[in-house]
Amino acid sequence: MTAEQITERMLADAVTTMETMSTALGVQLGLYDALAAGPLDAHGLAGKAGVHARYAREWLEQQAASGQLTVATDDEDPYARTFAVPDDLREALLDTDSPYFVGTLAGFVVSMAEVLPQVAEAYRSGGGVPYAAYGEGARHGIGGMNRPAYRSGIGDWVAAMPDIEARLSGGPAKVLDLGCGTGWSSIRWPRRSRPCASTASTWTRHPWTRRRRTPPNKDWPTA
Repeated sequence: MTAEQITERMLADAVTTMETMSTALGVQLGLYDALAAGPLDAHGLAGKAGVHARYAREWLEQQAASGQLTVATDDEDPYARTFAVPDDLREALLDTDSPYFVGTLAGFVVSMAEVLPQVAEAYRSGGGVPYAAYGEGARHGIGGMNRPAYRSGIGDWVAAMPDIEARLSGGPAKVLDLGCGTGWSSIRWPRRSRPCASTASTWTRHPWTRRRRTPPNKDWPTA
């Protein structure tokens, strides 16, 4: 590549990175969730999501400029302009069971940047960065994006192992889910087969603790 092409590429990558950060904010603050029921203006979004109206307005305008949101009703007063979540964006960011769900991806990317100082130190020392250091954004980023695959694909994966499928469908069984992360694979096991006891173990403490993301009625140990 020429110097000009490198500069153009890096500038474009920088814009994409900043848009990804804005998307991560929208997910973290529940801004997309607030818009899911219908179009809102800046004050409506601020009241529903519990953020300041000024920042709500700037986020809405940035999201529309980037092509994420659509302008539902235009107005000369920027605080009266309403914005909506398109159906495809709603599926991609809010429908956790959709095979196209990427609602946790932006937070996952941001979590990588948060540990860059530790990664740089690992480069110098030859050491490493423990998985736990990557935090909630990484854990739930991976878990959230894996969930649709576990939900729709685990039956086919088990069927590809006839001996395992026979064991699970032939009566009570025990399953060890080692390195289970946020636990979605273990949640799917009993729905595929006859009732079985699932023991899920992971290397981070309290991996399921998150607002609106904690699996119901699960009390699994962490290692």
